[in-house]
Amino acid sequence: LAAAQQRETARQMMAAAREEQQRAAAERRAAAERRAAEADFRTSAVAAKVAAFERLLTDRSRHLAARSRQVEDAFNARGPEALVDAIQKALATSAYPDGLDGSCAAKYIPEAAELWVEYELPRQDVIPAATAYKYVKTRDQIVPVPRKPAETDKLYEKLLARIALRTLAEAFDAAPVTLVIGIVFNGYVSAKDRATGQPVRPLLLSVHANRDAFSKIVLDEPELDPQACLRGYLNAVIS
Repeated sequence: LAAAQQRETARQMMAAAREEQQRAAAERRAAAERRAAEADFRTSAVAAKVAAFERLLTDRSRHLAARSRQVEDAFNARGPEALVDAIQKALATSAYPDGLDGSCAAKYIPEAAELWVEYELPRQDVIPAATAYKYVKTRDQIVPVPRKPAETDKLYEKLLARIALRTLAEAFDAAPVTLVIGIVFNGYVSAKDRATGQPVRPLLLSVHANRDAFSKIVLDEPELDPQACLRGYLNAVIS
């Protein structure tokens, strides 16, 4: 009887050990699946952010032309400062993707019928540093797949070009045709001088666009190259 009890006890212990091993293995599998799913989620988030930047022109505000009459009325009632204020408020209604705020200031030059727009451009770190994320099972870690510097530079330059074209398009829509025939877009970026540590705000992009010439640009064309448009058609100065 004692031997039988010992055998039963041993059997139960072995069964319990197998169940514990199975439970631990299931927990490891579940944890690995969660981490793999998290890696996929991060990858999707990166792709979505880059795609949103690429849609910057097609996702621009389409209702600002309806405000041009209000802008003109403001100018007739209170002068150039009222025109600038109305245009800035109109531009502020444009929704940008996360990471971009669309902040800008404007100035109106009545004698030239020109609007000057000073735009605060994003820094290059707005471009995701990773192209994707993957789960490495042997290390039980989620690791980023680094983006190549050349690709980061290219994406950043295209982003700045799209910002300039989008801002010009929205400003031309909001500004009355009778009062604004040209827009000067100056894009600055806030940074630190690596040599001195002092804050600097270099001019990265300057565009002088005429309304008639700008109206010929098909901003919704998928094959439109924003950089080629700025350099080759609008003669922009890009630092």
